[in-house]
Amino acid sequence: MTAESLQSQDVTGWKLPDGAKARLGKGCTFDMVYSKDGSLFATCGTYGIWLYDTHTCKELNLFLGHTAGVHSVAFSPDNSLLASGSSDKTIRLWDIQSGNLKMILSEHTDGVASVTFSHDGQKLISGGNDELIRFWDIPTGQQVLTIAGHAGYVSEVMFSPHGELLASYGGDNMVHLWNAHIGEYIRTLKGNQDYISAISFSADSKMFAIGERGGKIRIWDTDTGNLLNTIAATTNDDWVNTVLFSPTENILVSNNLRDDVIQFWDVTKAERLKSIQSPQDSTYHVVFSPDGKTLATTDSDDGPIRFWDVAKGSQLRAIDGYAEIFRCMTYSPVEDVLAVLCGFARLHLWDTKTFKLMKNIYIHPHIVTCCAFAPDGIRLACGDDRNNWVYILNTETGEKEQVFEGDLNDITSVAFSVDGKTLAGGDEHGNVYLWDVTSGKNTKKLESKSQDIRNLVFLPDGQLLVGAAGGEIRFWDLTTEETVKKISGRFVASSPDSHTLLCLRQGEIQYWKIDGEKPIKSFEIDKMASEIAFSPNGETFAYAIFEGDQICFCDAHTGVVIEAFTHENIQEIWFLSYSPDGRTLATAGWDSTVKLWNVPEV
Repeated sequence: MTAESLQSQDVTGWKLPDGAKARLGKGCTFDMVYSKDGSLFATCGTYGIWLYDTHTCKELNLFLGHTAGVHSVAFSPDNSLLASGSSDKTIRLWDIQSGNLKMILSEHTDGVASVTFSHDGQKLISGGNDELIRFWDIPTGQQVLTIAGHAGYVSEVMFSPHGELLASYGGDNMVHLWNAHIGEYIRTLKGNQDYISAISFSADSKMFAIGERGGKIRIWDTDTGNLLNTIAATTNDDWVNTVLFSPTENILVSNNLRDDVIQFWDVTKAERLKSIQSPQDSTYHVVFSPDGKTLATTDSDDGPIRFWDVAKGSQLRAIDGYAEIFRCMTYSPVEDVLAVLCGFARLHLWDTKTFKLMKNIYIHPHIVTCCAFAPDGIRLACGDDRNNWVYILNTETGEKEQVFEGDLNDITSVAFSVDGKTLAGGDEHGNVYLWDVTSGKNTKKLESKSQDIRNLVFLPDGQLLVGAAGGEIRFWDLTTEETVKKISGRFVASSPDSHTLLCLRQGEIQYWKIDGEKPIKSFEIDKMASEIAFSPNGETFAYAIFEGDQICFCDAHTGVVIEAFTHENIQEIWFLSYSPDGRTLATAGWDSTVKLWNVPEV
């Protein structure tokens, strides 16, 4: 499928596996780059590689195939090829015009962290976690040279603008300069005192910048290896995350992890020329357009990718849809709204009928580790790991309404009772606190003497609370506050009528009656499952294979698999959630996207 034909399609439906009807989100961003002529822009991350038209910000293509996160992407000088390096130990070369995979380079024995094309487009240089720099001949796909230049992983390889030098830095905290044609060692740039976080050549190739985690930028002469200048880039000794020379003049751009400011420097005078104030936590990655007139920025968490006019310091446009690795996901119990907790600080609310992002709520400085909807579908309980409390977030207003305190430590799960009157929160020390939602008072404390309560389920009768922790599923009588039963298992799901529980164990799913002493039946599963969920009508249940293999839908009465779909997810699935009508299943995991599946009929 060509880029032209893809433009007219809804990108939520691009390249989906069988059985899936939509994909929400584009993954977490690890790298982004302009093409040499500035007409194309590519991002890569947890899900794959997205290709854009830089003038319209329209998606042109989505390149899938890596089986782990993609950490680096590069355009060939003639815009015919796109190279991508991944944690799956491979480099893939894509034909940009057709969208087809051209070849796979697989000599690295560990993840590939960086890829870059030579100026004539005939060679590709890669740096990997196997501590090697590898030179590849593009026409043949053969490896032609290997350099063992670092005592540690190679974080980045970079050509100088005039094409004569190759720079590399890695886990040994060293920067080396090499002859770009034959790989001969030239020199090491010494004198840095803090851990290196970023590097950049000047436009004329005569200077080289190194950003450090102690807040300094050091400028070097590439011909002599002498230190020319030192810039105190931050006032708080924070990590300099980016150093980037303009491609048209010797102006340097920097940013750090704490200040939401993009800074422009005169490197000869070590003076700041100007700055651009960016939104909170929005500038982890920064790249220049080839003409130096535009900056693209994004953060390590949620995007969007923002494009800035360098001269005016104003935002031009943005690309939405990116998110950090998910921490929690749950459907509203009353409508087709899916709440997805991204990273530490953002909550995304998706309309799963229209596939549109309804709202993005920034909840910093709270570190929310878990969430659960109240029965009204508006209030959301959030476990705040920084303050060790649970609070109610109104998803319509974005305001925090109530705070529930207790002696919690590292909150891991929250749950509402069926009537919404009681709220439970569990922590990593095996404690569960219960609060009266109306008064906000802590009414009970339940102890399991286990660790890491990851799964809390109120049974509809209101008398029992079930929790999974440390390979054990525990039943508490809420009247007596006593444990009435313990069974072995890692995850539990309750049928809507509360008569049946599904217990997920190693290689097995068991059926339990609430008052039973033994499972009434069980069946084996071939691989480890990560999570299990009952449909709202009780007719089906679904479970996910942990290592990104299958989503299985089962007849809830017999346990027989009705249909199994290969979800083609990169690495693990962590969350399952049925829509209120039971017709859609949402899955999410490490790749920072949500897939929506049609639930088969029994």
